[in-house]
Amino acid sequence: INAEYGSQRLAVQINQGQYVEFTLTAPANALTVRFSIPDTPNGSGQIAYLNVLVNGAYTLNLTVSSIYSWAYGYYPFTKNPSDGRPHHFYDETRGKFGRTLPAGTKVRLVAADPITYTIDLADFYTIPQPYPMPSNFISVTDHGADPSGKRDSTQAFQAAISAASSQGKGVWIPEGLFLVNTRFTLNKMTVRGAGPWYSTVQATVAHGVGFFGNFAPNPSSDVQLFDFAILGHTNVRVDSAIDSGVGGAFIGNSLVQNLWIEHTKCGMWLDGPFNGLHVTGTIIRNTYADGINLHQGISNVVVEQTILRNVGDDALAIWSEHQADTNNVFKFNTIQIPVLANGIALYGGTDNSATDNYVADTICDGAGLQVGNRYQAVSIAGTTTFARNTLVRGGAPSRFGPQDCGSIWLWQEQGAFQGTVHFTDIESYDSNFAAMTFWSGDYSDVVISGMRVVGGPYVMEVNSASGTIPCDHVVVTGLTLPYGGIHSCASLIFKDEGGNSGWDMNHDHQHCN
Repeated sequence: INAEYGSQRLAVQINQGQYVEFTLTAPANALTVRFSIPDTPNGSGQIAYLNVLVNGAYTLNLTVSSIYSWAYGYYPFTKNPSDGRPHHFYDETRGKFGRTLPAGTKVRLVAADPITYTIDLADFYTIPQPYPMPSNFISVTDHGADPSGKRDSTQAFQAAISAASSQGKGVWIPEGLFLVNTRFTLNKMTVRGAGPWYSTVQATVAHGVGFFGNFAPNPSSDVQLFDFAILGHTNVRVDSAIDSGVGGAFIGNSLVQNLWIEHTKCGMWLDGPFNGLHVTGTIIRNTYADGINLHQGISNVVVEQTILRNVGDDALAIWSEHQADTNNVFKFNTIQIPVLANGIALYGGTDNSATDNYVADTICDGAGLQVGNRYQAVSIAGTTTFARNTLVRGGAPSRFGPQDCGSIWLWQEQGAFQGTVHFTDIESYDSNFAAMTFWSGDYSDVVISGMRVVGGPYVMEVNSASGTIPCDHVVVTGLTLPYGGIHSCASLIFKDEGGNSGWDMNHDHQHCN
């Protein structure tokens, strides 16, 4: 079946006793499965199980649930099936094999309950052994935290944080499942775990659990978060709720590394103004809103080597509301299947960049990459750079009108850009509509230098846009419609600067319907 509405990917459905089997191409000792099971009539969700067999022998049991999936109605959506328009079908489950399986091993997922399971994909990992507690750290278990996940550990976590702060030490989260019911505010503090597959902080309330810095104008400094998982308990989007795995404001030598965040409203929602934060090697999945949003006056932040999947809004966003975000970088990230909006979105801001990212399968109201003056953002200014990004099956239908969103989407909804936007060495594969779409505005400050377009109906789709865009080395193959590559009823001109092939840049030949 279709893996998600609007996607060209396929998934497999199995019923009780049926299975899907994978053959490992490399060693693995852990797995993640992306699945969907039916909701209940009242929208509360149900729990079922997948039996995991290794070379035919039962090895482990995976819990699957529809509690954290299925949304209905119109934005910002509900959990009421009677509101119709169901979406956000998928969630994920994970487990460890207990040993390293060699390449060639057959791993079988068997439906254990009398319902229909949809299996989209499985990720297989080789995870390291748990990390030992470093010196000069205080363990949350020393203050009564329960690693069995049977008792609440909120007060123990807070006691450990207070003790570590007063003694100039770090906080250690050992192996285990720790239940908490609030968020923790940190300053000049390091929190480490044994690894995101071993140390898990689990919310027991619907909103408001995470690790935060102080809010601006007095941000926290020197906060470092390493090597643990934050699992929320959010199954509906409430925009007024402060609900992120990581949030607040951070300056100085602040670092987020190797976290695993799921089932929160946002993975990380950061509010400026503040300067400097490094996010690396983190996994954010199955949220009800943004993956990471840099909101308002944030500068010199780097987000890299991070994997985001099935987020409920923009996976990576810069939103310069009221004050410009400046000189931030998204690089070497992997983004898959954002349920709503874009893979990467730059809403205003100055001298920001997105480079060397992979974005696949946008579903609704979004592109692989978007740059725009939207949502009351301070205008795009300086030089905005998109370079060496790979976009696969990008673009989606829009709720805002009859236009479509391409793999790349430019929209001057609230005024003209005040700087240049450069697209360099971009690759677009099998766009659902066009490699690039232009909505309302003059795009004379856009430069396209090096783009490979493979498949999709069009190279460019233009809606009420004007100006002249220089293009060089835009190489096109495999278009699925015979109209020369441009769909336009507007005056925007693409100027041939050499090295272009596979599309007709002559304005008089453009297709309009």
